[in-house]
Formats: sequence, structure tokens, C-alpha cells
Amino acid sequence: MKPVSPKSPRPSLPSPKIPPPPKPKHSKPATSSWRSKKSSSTISKNLSPPSPSSKFNSFVRRFMSQATTSIFEPTFRFWTTPFFVFTWLILANSSLPAQRTESERLFQQLSAAERAGDYPKIITLATRAIRLAPDEYRFYAMRASAHIVCLEFEAAERDIASAIRLNPNAVHPYLFRGIILVTKGQLAQAEKAFDQAIRLDPNIGESYRQRAKIHYQLGNPSKAAKDFSIAINLEPSEMGSYYNRGKAYYDLHRFDKAISDFTVVIKSNPSDHEALSLRAESFCANKNFAAALSDADSVLDKHPNFYIARLTRAKVYAQMEEHEKAIADAAEVILLAPEKHPFRAMALGLQGECLALLGQYDKALESFAAALTIPPKLPVYLDQRGQLLMKLGRFQEALSDYEDLYKLTPKSKPTLARRGECYTCTGQYEKALVDFNQLISMDTSRPEGWASRGSVHHHAGNWKNAREDALKSISLDPTFPHGYRLLALSHLVHPQPGEDAPTQALEFATKACELSEWKEYVCLDTLAAAYAANGDYITAQKWIKEYQKLNPLSPLHHKPSSRKSPAKPLNKKSSKPRLANRLPTKIPTKIALDGDSNRIDLAA
Repeated sequence: MKPVSPKSPRPSLPSPKIPPPPKPKHSKPATSSWRSKKSSSTISKNLSPPSPSSKFNSFVRRFMSQATTSIFEPTFRFWTTPFFVFTWLILANSSLPAQRTESERLFQQLSAAERAGDYPKIITLATRAIRLAPDEYRFYAMRASAHIVCLEFEAAERDIASAIRLNPNAVHPYLFRGIILVTKGQLAQAEKAFDQAIRLDPNIGESYRQRAKIHYQLGNPSKAAKDFSIAINLEPSEMGSYYNRGKAYYDLHRFDKAISDFTVVIKSNPSDHEALSLRAESFCANKNFAAALSDADSVLDKHPNFYIARLTRAKVYAQMEEHEKAIADAAEVILLAPEKHPFRAMALGLQGECLALLGQYDKALESFAAALTIPPKLPVYLDQRGQLLMKLGRFQEALSDYEDLYKLTPKSKPTLARRGECYTCTGQYEKALVDFNQLISMDTSRPEGWASRGSVHHHAGNWKNAREDALKSISLDPTFPHGYRLLALSHLVHPQPGEDAPTQALEFATKACELSEWKEYVCLDTLAAAYAANGDYITAQKWIKEYQKLNPLSPLHHKPSSRKSPAKPLNKKSSKPRLANRLPTKIPTKIALDGDSNRIDLAA
């Protein structure tokens, strides 16, 4: 399958497989294949002996001739002539057998055109067939399927409505209606159409596959996996269901099951580079980096320009903390992917994160800025850039990012916390308190909100409230370092009469550094200040130097190597891994119906 194109291709539909028109009671037994052999119900002029209708026509003529000469002629003609004339008009109509013959011939031609994929011809033939048999719903359904492939949705909807009117229990019209609604983005209504198709016939796998794709798009991988499993039970040889269920399992963090499904697809087609790329990502999520690299390399050996696999390998390298290799692969993806494609944004975001971890902050900011120019503006890149700007002390710029991010994710706790911190560092204490109060109301059991609000009180000079919030955070989590750091700062800046403030500050600062494993420079800064307050300037100088090594704004800041970086990824908001070929679940995408119509779009 070719890489995902940014353009919307024509949708590919399931084969209609609509049964032939019903045969009359006097027809011969059905043949083994209605697509390849002429139906025995066809009435031909060359048939011998004559058909029952022909015999009846002759009987009517003879009987009417005799009746006109009988002694009961007036009475007989009054009561019986209308009946026989009406019967003769129906059964002796010479055009009816010809219409049936032509209808059967057109149906065979329609079947051949459907197998050949000649959809304009299907429309032409179905139109002729409908003129001959306007009450046959199958012709409307076949023409509707062709209209959908030709992107003529209004005409298709008219034919679907006619087919449902003629046969409300037919399955395919509802299936086609659902596909049209999906292409229009009306997913809820499309789901109802597929529900109806399943109610009418629960043994058609395509209905479950299409409904599963909607569940996947709506961010419900659990329901999607369930429907794909039903489709697999009905049609075990359909590889698209395994492929898509593997993606759903990945989102559910059931990586072993995802690997198993992708392996089934790969065994069926060892050259399936999309399945190999997704299995590589699943291996990476399972921390099996060797297997992940093996799959990614096998794809790139045969398809060096397949940027999906290259992006997957870049993510594997990033997880292995080989940041230069990750940056190199991300750069290739940026060159290969279409200009406004989501994969290009992902590569730019990954490149920016790796550059930040290597201390190349200006280049990292450029990468994040480029990623944000690709619509839609994804929250993850705003968050990454905002965190880097905060790390660099550029709080006003970071505040702008987090105000934009709050509009996109108003219920995000990390967004509230970071925007509140930016308000605090820019002196906007009232706004900061509003954010932290909202954060505490969302989860009163977490210490972060209490400590952050205490920091605002500390900066505003309200030492009493600051200490109360700090103690509350410690009571909720005695291992939370920033509660002790806040107490140390409060004793240093706001010493109260009758307390040994320097000694207590040193005790709290030391505890904060121990809990943070001496890796957070803000805690080391507080520790140095506590030693200085106690008159131990030599030890204070020692911790100032350690602080400068970790502080990114310091000239002595130690830039981590690419092999083993002690720094953590910028995006700490969620540890949930994502597929390199899947947009965030909040971004709606359309079901890909090109090529293998049973696969979810790689950009989904």
C-alpha cells in the first residue's frame, strides 16, 4: 500500500454482492452461479415447448372466440369478458418476456462491470435496468455504490432512499448510507446506519469493520477492538481487521496483543511495510528496542523513502537516548513528508525535543515553531515549547503559549499548573491564585496544587498562608520535595520571632534535595541560601556551583551528551505512548477508503 496521501482519494467500497432478481415460480432450478450463468427464469421466444403464459394466451383466445358464438353470449360476455380481457392484457403482453430477458442480460453485464471496477458503466447499465424494472431495489443499490465511488453523493443518497423504500430489510443500502455519512464527517449518524445494517444481518463482517472505524475515530479503541474481533470471527481471512485491531490494542496499551495482530498481517504479507512499522512501534513501547529497530530497518532497506518507518525509527532512537540519530531520521522525515502533513509536524516536534535535551535551545524553539505552523495546531507542541521557554526563564512568552493551550485543553491539570506558574513569575498573583484554586478543586488529594498556591502566597508576602499550604502538601505526600523547599524559603524570607529560622530552613532544604535526589537545581539554590544564612559560605559556594551546572540559564550549565542524557523528556504531561502514524485522539480524521478499504488511515 502506498504511503498516505494528503489528498482525499476516492472511497473504495465493499463489493455489493447483491443477489439476482427473484425467479418466478414456473422457472427451472437455479444454476450454481448467478453471476456467470443465465437464469433459468428467462423467457425466450425460441423456448420449446411454449411457456405456461403462452399456453394460457392461446386458451384465452380460443375460449373468447367460442364464447362469442354461444347461446349465453350476452350474459357471458357481460360477466367474464372484463376478467379475461384484463388477464390477457397482463399475461399476453408481448413486451414482458422481452423486459425480463433484457433485465437478466443487464444484470449479468452489471456483475461483470462491478468485477472490473468500471463504475461509470455500472451507472449506465443500472439506469437502463431501472427503466425496465423500476421496482427492483438491487439495481438502485448497485447504482448507489457506483455513485459513491465516483463521489456523487447526492445521486447515491437518492438511490439508497429508493432501495430502502422498495425493500426496508435490505442490508447494503444502510451500509452504503453509513459510508456516505462517514465521508461527510457525520460519524454519529453513520454509526446508526451501521447499527441498522447489523440488526438486519449480524453476519456481515463489513458492517462491523465500518462501525469499528467510527469507534476508533471517536477515541473509543475498546469498542473498536470488540467490533474488529467480531469481524475477524466472521471473516478470519480479512487481514484489514487484524491490522486495525492491532492499532486499537496499541492505544489500549495492550502491546503484546498489538504485536500479535501485526504479526498475523506480516505472515500473510511479509513485505507489508505499514504493519512492520506499527509492530516496530509496539516493540518500542514494550521496551524491546532491538526488535523495534530490526523491523524499522527491514522496511527502510526496501523502502528508504517510506517516512512513516523512518519516523518510527527516530522515536526508537529517542527512547534509546541516541538523540543525534533521532534528529537525523526526523530531518529525513521533514524532507520526505508533504509540507502540511501531520507526520511532518510530528518529526519537527520530535526533533525539537531532542535538540532541547542536547541543550540546543534556539534550534529546538525553531523546530517547535515550525511544527505549530502545520494545521491543526496540536496541543503537545505548544506544551513542549512552553516548557522550554519556562526553563529558559522566558515566562511572558511561555504564558502566551499556555493561554493558547488553555483554550484547546481547558480541563488539563498540567496546563493550569504551568499557566499559573507563568502568572506567578510575571507578578500576576491574582490570576495565578485563580488557576491554582481551580487546580486544587479538580483534585484535592494531590500535593502539587497546594504547594503551587503556597508559592504564590510566598511571592505575594503572605507567609502564613504559604506555610499552611506547604504543610498541607507534605501531609498529602511526605515524599514531595517542593513542600519542604517552600517551607525552607518561608523561613529564610519571612522569619518569625522565637524560631530558629536559619537552622529550620537548612533542615527543610536538605530534605528537599534528598527527596529530589539532588537533581533539581531550584532545590540546590534553596540549599545554598540556607547554608549562607547559617554563615557556612564555603558549603554555600559549593552548592551554588552545582546549581549552576544544572541551571540552563547559567554559563556553567552542563549540556548532556546524546548517549546518556540525565534529563527527562519535555512532555511530562502523559506517559501514554502514541503511534507515529496516529494523530492525537481529539483531532477527528476521516476513514481511509482508498486501496485497502478495510484499513484505518495511517494518519488516524
